[in-house]
Amino acid sequence: MKIHQKALLVAAGFLALTASAQDKCKKAYELLKEKTTAQAYDEALVFLATLRKDCPKYDVGLYDAGDKLLTYKFETTRADADKAKIADDLVKLYNEQQNNFPGSGAAIKKALFLHRNAKATDAEVYKVLDAAFVSNSTLFTDYNALELYFNLSLKQYEAGTLSPDAFIKRYGDIVAQVAAAKQGIADKRSQLQKKQEDGAVLEVPENAYLAETKSSEDALDAVADNMAKQGSAIFSCSKLEAYYNESFEKKHDDVAWIRGMVNSLKAAKCAKSALLFNGIEILYKANPTYAATYDMGYYSQKKGDAKGAIKYYEEAAAKQPDVKKKAELYMEIAALYRSADKVKAKEFALMAASANVKFGRPYLFIAEMYRSVSSKECGLGDFEKKALVWAAIDMLKKAEEADAKLVATVTKLKEEYSKNIPTKKEAKVAKKSKGDVITYGCWINETVTLPKLK
Repeated sequence: MKIHQKALLVAAGFLALTASAQDKCKKAYELLKEKTTAQAYDEALVFLATLRKDCPKYDVGLYDAGDKLLTYKFETTRADADKAKIADDLVKLYNEQQNNFPGSGAAIKKALFLHRNAKATDAEVYKVLDAAFVSNSTLFTDYNALELYFNLSLKQYEAGTLSPDAFIKRYGDIVAQVAAAKQGIADKRSQLQKKQEDGAVLEVPENAYLAETKSSEDALDAVADNMAKQGSAIFSCSKLEAYYNESFEKKHDDVAWIRGMVNSLKAAKCAKSALLFNGIEILYKANPTYAATYDMGYYSQKKGDAKGAIKYYEEAAAKQPDVKKKAELYMEIAALYRSADKVKAKEFALMAASANVKFGRPYLFIAEMYRSVSSKECGLGDFEKKALVWAAIDMLKKAEEADAKLVATVTKLKEEYSKNIPTKKEAKVAKKSKGDVITYGCWINETVTLPKLK
């Protein structure tokens, strides 16, 4: 009580001495920040009260400080009656912020507080969030707010309050905003990283932001996944396409909207949708990142354009610093080439093995290519074709050496491959014996030295 009275006297004293209203507001705000930073919360609350009464439009920061102070009091107060009073005051603070700084997200904070502490019904919270989203959806960057708004919208739809057409629009708009929020994090992170690279020292809040970006992006991904799971049970590809087609021409320059459309169609597994591919192409042209380039390759492949898929996969591989992911991409390319160009297929398989020396799958791939070669390929005779199994077994050994987890697989394949090893009788017919070398040209490009035959 004494501390509180002292703070009141301090406040009264400086107010009496202040020459102008503007100076009074400035001094009160500086003291509010100073006391809040020093965790002198009782004293800070006095200056907050002064600012709320006399300087409500001075700076939105006074409401951020007030949110921190009153939230702290609410969480540390035990008496129910006192807690209820603080809750009412906190809601009042949010309303004041909304009136004085309409674009600062106060309504969203209010809705989250009401929901988290069961101070309002779901319908009441939904009404607050809906009005805020309709007014300015870009303020929804907190994953908690986005998830809550979607879940409450879903409840409205299930209760019949929100029509199917209105809900699909709502779903698309929220998906788009989730994507925009995630992009906003990525853009700000890039700016801060560039600032660091230029030699600047980041401020404490900037370092804190950088440290939190991964968890924030993961949380937004979780919201998107939850929405996709819920939405896939409700929306068909045809419904989503019908909805997005209505606005596509007007919105095709709105990257955030397009990203939301792409995410929605992906989530619904509309892989063959022309609209999905058009959206992916727009995102690629706007910003050809690794993810955008990979999508171009993947969805080119889905629509049967192997040539396009290879082009974009190669481009994506060049942008991918992670050797494991790069190697996987090379294997995607090898698989696409396998039936049309075996020289290229083997080349990319070897590139995959070279990119990631602990990757055994490329050798399994080449071994299977050797084992399944046809008699018509490369002008091979029956014995040469059959002798190629030794080269295949050598590849199996390389796979095992690269990745010990493949031991069981390789053991099984060796047993299977060994059943086709040429016999001594077959070698005699072909006029071959131990130590003879068979040179394979064509796409195979191997030599096999015949071991002792049984």
